[in-house]
Amino acid sequence: MAQHDYVINNQSGAAFRADLNNALLAISSNNSGGSEPSTTYAYMPWADTNSGLYKIRNAANSAWITLYQLDGEWTSIALENGTAAAPSLYFKDSGTDTGVYSPGTDQVGIATAGVQRVNFNGTTEVVFNDTGVDVDFRIEGDTNPNLFKIDAGTDQVQVANLNGGPLAGMRNLLINGNPIINQRAYVSGTATTGANEYTLDRWRVVTSGQSISWTDSNNVRTVTAPSGGVEQVIEGLNILSGTYTLSWTGTATATVNGSSVTNGGQVTLTGGTNATVRFSSGTFSLPQLEVGTVATPFERRSFGQELALCQRYYEIMAPVTAMFPWGSATQIIRTYSGFSVHKRAVPTVTMGSKIGGVGTLATNVIRVDGVIFSGTGNTQDVVQYTGNIASSEL
Repeated sequence: MAQHDYVINNQSGAAFRADLNNALLAISSNNSGGSEPSTTYAYMPWADTNSGLYKIRNAANSAWITLYQLDGEWTSIALENGTAAAPSLYFKDSGTDTGVYSPGTDQVGIATAGVQRVNFNGTTEVVFNDTGVDVDFRIEGDTNPNLFKIDAGTDQVQVANLNGGPLAGMRNLLINGNPIINQRAYVSGTATTGANEYTLDRWRVVTSGQSISWTDSNNVRTVTAPSGGVEQVIEGLNILSGTYTLSWTGTATATVNGSSVTNGGQVTLTGGTNATVRFSSGTFSLPQLEVGTVATPFERRSFGQELALCQRYYEIMAPVTAMFPWGSATQIIRTYSGFSVHKRAVPTVTMGSKIGGVGTLATNVIRVDGVIFSGTGNTQDVVQYTGNIASSEL
């Protein structure tokens, strides 16, 4: 440890050499000592052995500035605030516009390419993309690069799933996507007898003479689509204009309104206009067409919900019964049978099988909510028709 006033007085040779050596020793030891040098200069270093700190004199030679500990560690570092364009702490190889700075009191900001990306604002908030530029934020999962994403350009928050399930109800525009609703009792592999013939609810085989088949595993139905395709027409009433994503599991190819779509790919739909989704030449299960640019897990709806959605287009009605109370004279009666679900439009009603009685019934007035049947008879009688069908398929 050595200190010196750095003034070499006129003196004899041996004394001069000793004084000079003391000055050089003070320089080489950074003026180390347990107390500050008695004579100080601006920017003079001092190794304070009492506090264990390395200090330097300020420009005015009025105080000491602590730089770091003598053991090489830092207690604190005082930096200028800096700006997003010129952070006070930057990274050499990334350029002087990438680093850390302070936008204001009790704030720490992180900037890249001269733009603020994150602002830790006191005790109130942490703000990403505070300046509102088109910069996305995302969190990657183990296999999903967009497990959580904020798309600044479209002002969208995109989440792949919540607890591995769908984000909200009624995302899937496809009805009977897991096609276990089968009101027509279509038998797997049965050839159709006409073009666009419906099989499983809401799904129709495009080419006459072709068929669909399926296998079931753990309540998931995997359908094999023919070369001509099996398709579903989505009612325009359920569509708003925008970008939609189509996803499925399997080997089939897909089109939307005649344009090819890859699995997880996007299509643009026009609000109020029907859209046709077709699968061809391969297997598919759990298909989903949903708004947005991210494919989310298949939406699970209850069997009752799915059946009700199907019945908007096709329904096997409850049996209709009419009573002819008198045993003589011709009687005219009317009876009303309501649908389980209001139909998309006034449906076509096909009468089913008559059970018992000699009277007859026929449709009189057909509405979206049900049918008024009328009948004639001249015998005291009860007549019932079962298997009546109401269809307003697209």
